[in-house]
This record gives sequence, C-alpha cells and structure tokens, in this order.
Amino acid sequence: MLLIHKLTKRFGPDLSSAPIFENLDFTLNTGEYIALMGESGAGKSTLLNIIAGLEPATNGEIRLAGQLLNAANQPHDDDRVTLFRRQKIGFVFQAFHLLPYLNVFENIALPLRLNNWAAAEIKTRVQEMLASVGLDEKTAALPRELSGGEMQRVAIARALAHRPQLLLADEPTGNLDPDTAAQIMALLRIEIQRNGTTAILVTHSEIAARSADRAVELSKRGLLPRHYG
Repeated sequence: MLLIHKLTKRFGPDLSSAPIFENLDFTLNTGEYIALMGESGAGKSTLLNIIAGLEPATNGEIRLAGQLLNAANQPHDDDRVTLFRRQKIGFVFQAFHLLPYLNVFENIALPLRLNNWAAAEIKTRVQEMLASVGLDEKTAALPRELSGGEMQRVAIARALAHRPQLLLADEPTGNLDPDTAAQIMALLRIEIQRNGTTAILVTHSEIAARSADRAVELSKRGLLPRHYG
C-alpha cells in the first residue's frame, strides 16, 4: 500500500512561493494501477519525483508497505532512499532512458545486477521479460537499432524485471504514434497485473488513462477522482 499524508511542495530558497500542491492525502492499494492526470504545471512529475525520493517534500510524508519513503520532518538519508528505490521501485519514462552502450539484454539486466542477483537468475529473468514484451530476437540489439515502440518495451521490461512493489510511469507513450502507444499501454497493463505491482501512470491521454483501474486529477483543490462519461 502507498500512503501519501498531508503532502505539500513549495519551491524557492525560502519556500515562500505558492504551493505546487498542498496537503495531499491519498492511498493506493497493493496491486492497484491508477492514472494521474492534470494540466501542465499541476505538479504531476514533481509528485512522482517526491514519491521516488528524488526530491524532498516541503511538508508531509509518504510510506510504501509501511516503510517511510519521504518525510519533510526527518533528515534525508540519501543512501537509504537510493537503496530502497533500487529494490522496490521501477521507472518508465517518456524518453526511454536506455543506456546507449548496453544491448537489450544488458539494459534489462541492469536493475538485477544492481540488486546483486546471481548470474543464472539474471539470465532466466531477462529471458522471461524479453518473452513477455515480444523481443526475444532483439537480445543483442543496441537501443539505436530499435524503433520507439521497441525501446519503450525494453524500458518496461527493465522497470519490472526486479519485481518492484511500485511502478512509476511518466508519460510513457508521449513520444509514440497512436497505434504504438495503444500497444504499449496494453502491454504495460498486462505486465503490471502479471507482476502484482502497484502502479502510477502520469498521462495527458484519456485513452491511456482508461487502461488504469481508476483515474485521479491533480489540481489546486488536491487529488480528485476523474470520471468519464
């Protein structure tokens, strides 16, 4: 379970600016997949970064499975947060962020190596993920040899390879054509369910949002349910 309690974010040297968002309270159940929507500048990516421990909150706290991830009233322990993020969180980005000098196998294997998986376990798990995303024949390919849709498939496989408790996806289809985007969203949904992962998808696309269990909108009034007609 992901628990967000009284979360506020302000910027500026004295934190005197108007809050990007304020006193957010939100619970995401284990295995639930939500779409996070809102206007540009509402703070969606900032919220993801705070959840991941990539930047601090001004006030409030975040817990995942009962463990404190981010709290404004406690010193920021970079080593602890980095280790927790490496073990428990997966990321899918709009710009893919594959390492250009690693092939497909090596990109997917990276989080497993960082988490000290044995070589045999890494080989088995990477092969499982390659099969899941339909890239069995692209094992040795470098990112520059892949299409945009294929690169995003690799990014999804890498993000889920270590079986994270939480997946954060920031506009993962923003650079893809509509048909490829639809394929990627279907794949993402399948893999989230298969891995039992709790997931947050930031998107502007209502089509993408409909793939989630529910949608919420981040606004000045807080996190509100997003309903479709």
